[in-house]
Amino acid sequence: MSPESARAEADVGVMVTALRSDPGKGGPDCWRGAGDSAAVGGRVPRRRLGGFAALGRAGTHQRVGRVSRPDQGNVHRATSSHGGGGGGADLPTDGPAAWADAGPQVPAGSGPEMAACAGDSRPPKKSLVEHVHEQSLFLEQELKPRLDAAQAGKGHVFFVDAAHFVFGTFLCCLWSFVRVFVRAASGRQRFNVLGAWNAVTRELIYVANTTVVNTETMCELLRKIAEERLVGPITLVLDNARYQRNAVVQALAAELNITLLFLPSYSPNLNLIERLWKFLKRRALYGHYHPTFAEFRAAIEAHLTQLSTTHRTSLKSLMTLNFQQFSDVSLLAA
Repeated sequence: MSPESARAEADVGVMVTALRSDPGKGGPDCWRGAGDSAAVGGRVPRRRLGGFAALGRAGTHQRVGRVSRPDQGNVHRATSSHGGGGGGADLPTDGPAAWADAGPQVPAGSGPEMAACAGDSRPPKKSLVEHVHEQSLFLEQELKPRLDAAQAGKGHVFFVDAAHFVFGTFLCCLWSFVRVFVRAASGRQRFNVLGAWNAVTRELIYVANTTVVNTETMCELLRKIAEERLVGPITLVLDNARYQRNAVVQALAAELNITLLFLPSYSPNLNLIERLWKFLKRRALYGHYHPTFAEFRAAIEAHLTQLSTTHRTSLKSLMTLNFQQFSDVSLLAA
């Protein structure tokens, strides 16, 4: 017998001894399969000598992924228990015992603490009742007096907001005897419009670009409003977006003698221009196919220029000064 064969059989003997050394955890019957008799009896096919030799020679300072002799209590799980396959070693699939991990162990308790449930969140700053009450106070004490003065010719009120029209397909619903397919455009280009809607004259002053709406864009809109040379106090009603509510914008507004009136949080129902953006999408985008971004942008701009002419009658009934209020709190909480 060659020296290599002798070492291989010795290694097989070491492994068999390890497998039989822990009868309290199942004994030999728990690891011996129908194809394991040849391996246990020392009759190991030559093509598998290398595998057993690698397992047998692993010492105390074994490489990652091997089993050493101190792991005798776990080695009995390594042989096949599926009724075939001979003496090849299978990775364990259950139980606490396992092969040595391929990476370092992460100590228990390390890392940031996580919430017990993914749905856990901080409590709201305001209850629903408080939010509805705040909207009602803002409408009665802040907004309506300014609107009444504007209607009496003693000032001007603009509702300000930005719309981001993303180049793509805007689906719609319609009744049809046959199914209608609309071609879809692809892309992520955006046409941004930051507008100021005059609540009384129903005219729009806006700034448009294809990049981003930021503080500079807001300052440009303030200057365009100032260029109108309007007589009387000017009030802009706007939400709490960061690019609208910062020191630079507020300083410029004060310099131009423009008052910024910020809406309560989560109050799009009190911003009149939100209806205009929905109107534009319905007229210019819903159910329409625009092959290129240039045509997509041109369609929006065409309707923007027609607001005071073609769409004047439609906007007269849409852009009224009646605001939705959530007075039925029990319905909202349901």
